Amino acid sequence: MNVVTLLAALEFAADKHRHQRRKDAEGSPYVNHLIAVTRILAAEGGVDEDAVLLAAVLHDTVEDTDTTFEELDARFGATVSTLVREMTDDKTLAKAVRKQHQIDHAPGASPLARQLKIADKVANIRDIVFTPPVDWSRERKLEYFAWSEQVVAGCRGVNAGLERAFDEAIAMGRAREEHVADFATFVAGSSWRFAKTYVESYPHEYTLVQASETGRFQTAITCIERWGVVEPFWKSRRRYLYVDGRKYWHMGNPASEKPEDQPTLINRSWHDVARYRDDARALGYEGDRLQRLVEQWNVKLDQAKGTRGRK
Repeated sequence: MNVVTLLAALEFAADKHRHQRRKDAEGSPYVNHLIAVTRILAAEGGVDEDAVLLAAVLHDTVEDTDTTFEELDARFGATVSTLVREMTDDKTLAKAVRKQHQIDHAPGASPLARQLKIADKVANIRDIVFTPPVDWSRERKLEYFAWSEQVVAGCRGVNAGLERAFDEAIAMGRAREEHVADFATFVAGSSWRFAKTYVESYPHEYTLVQASETGRFQTAITCIERWGVVEPFWKSRRRYLYVDGRKYWHMGNPASEKPEDQPTLINRSWHDVARYRDDARALGYEGDRLQRLVEQWNVKLDQAKGTRGRK
């Protein structure tokens, strides 16, 4: 692989996608997806053809930016341009039609394009598992898994390593959704407490202390540890689980007998300032002091909405 050419393609794609973000809670740079697809091809599929690795970096440039096939042809060659064309949906068509076209056209795609399609689906499914779109329901995720299986069914027979990676990703995705569905049922039926310690800075935090349902509580912690995404926390790192637009994590020491050290679940999401106001009032916040908090919270809510809206 010509590293200089690959880096040139990555620089080109990073510039073209510079204003785009993935749909996870943190709004990850879109270029992360392109790097992931390229890595999956090379590391898990053993692919070393220059053209397909370049196309992996560039595969969304025409579909999602102002790039043209002629531009790719001139800069990276006809083979790369053709592979990108095989990966590009016609955005003038309805989404349902585009999705069906992917299923219908996969068996007739070139062997290199079929490998690229599998790697793309592997990367997307892993993102859904560990950094899911904030507004995707469980049903939408399961629908994506089923549709991806139909697309990949038409791509099989070209790369055993990529097919194995896809099958493992699908199995992991379905296992996560089953586990998280049980987690969601548990937290929805639990009595969360307003985190009064952080009322001024983090009114959107609510806590749940381990009580009688020790087994289910520990299962919930296990779910966070198994399926949560690692993110920075002050000078360390912590796992956070995103479920139905809320962010969950845990603190405490299950082995400790001290009440203050008992495991605690915490959830955070900017949803309902009116509820925060009522909870703060119950803690003694009134008048101008409460109004200042509400104004501050509304600003933070608008900022949070802006973050979730990034593409």
